[in-house]
Amino acid sequence: MHRAAKVSRRLKLRQLETLLAVAQCGNMAKAAEQLAVSQPVVSKTIANLESALGVRLFDRNQRGVAPTLYGHALLKRSIAVLNDLRTGVSELEFLSDPTAGELRIGSSEAVAAGMLGCIIDRLARRHPQLMFETTLGGGLDDLQHRELQAHGIDLIIGRLPQVVPEELATTKLYDERFYFVTGTQNAWARRRRIKLADLLNEPWCLPSLEPYPWSLIANAFRDQGVALPRTVVTARSILLQNSLLATGRFIGILPRSVLHFCGKSLGLKTLPVDLAIAPYPVGIATLKNRTPNPAARVFVDCAIEIAKPFAGRK
Repeated sequence: MHRAAKVSRRLKLRQLETLLAVAQCGNMAKAAEQLAVSQPVVSKTIANLESALGVRLFDRNQRGVAPTLYGHALLKRSIAVLNDLRTGVSELEFLSDPTAGELRIGSSEAVAAGMLGCIIDRLARRHPQLMFETTLGGGLDDLQHRELQAHGIDLIIGRLPQVVPEELATTKLYDERFYFVTGTQNAWARRRRIKLADLLNEPWCLPSLEPYPWSLIANAFRDQGVALPRTVVTARSILLQNSLLATGRFIGILPRSVLHFCGKSLGLKTLPVDLAIAPYPVGIATLKNRTPNPAARVFVDCAIEIAKPFAGRK
């Protein structure tokens, strides 16, 4: 039998939980408090783990402890193992009771500002005991991709990448389009026809137009030979853009889905500006070679259902 197989048989989940707690707390005493055990028990557990593996997992210092190179390597795998176990328990709960379980969702801010709330609200009504945990990112960005691979989240809903990694399974929901927007009290909101050039000197609130997909906006201006507007506020946050646009003082450009789900409640009005901005795909991504959380399938079906009314519109 290989040494790795022998050692892995000796490892216990409690040891991995202790390893994670010590790494998070940076201190044996704090880890003991978090685990509701004595400090000697924590120290002995880590010592036994180091003995079984034959390497030092933590360096001791005046502040407490810090993971070594070996500690970081084992932590990375331990987090995935514990997350898988957590998901497994949730799956069993869901299978025994379709209204129970937990779903961990990664979302872009644009989807979180509109569609995600509608999905969760509908699922919460249908399955009152289903629990949700959400984290925000830029869609399937590097951070959320790593979280998905580490099994820290069950799925990602947001902008799909231009090239989908082989390990991901994706479900496209719709093509996201952009609209020119202002508050209903703005004088431009009452115009039936607007030339883009007439708006350029108005106060604008826009995201940074360098990263994708916001670069699609800048490309559309350049393709039409029009200078970019005078941006008074540059804001990456959709929530901040919504708040400022609702005042009626600013002109902006927002994703269609945000307007569909919360434009009316915020008092936002689309402007009839003739400028074609290329769309980008929005959907859901999960890992291919992983037993899916049963709640994820329910989430995907609900998302398709909610997106259907505007998925085919242009």
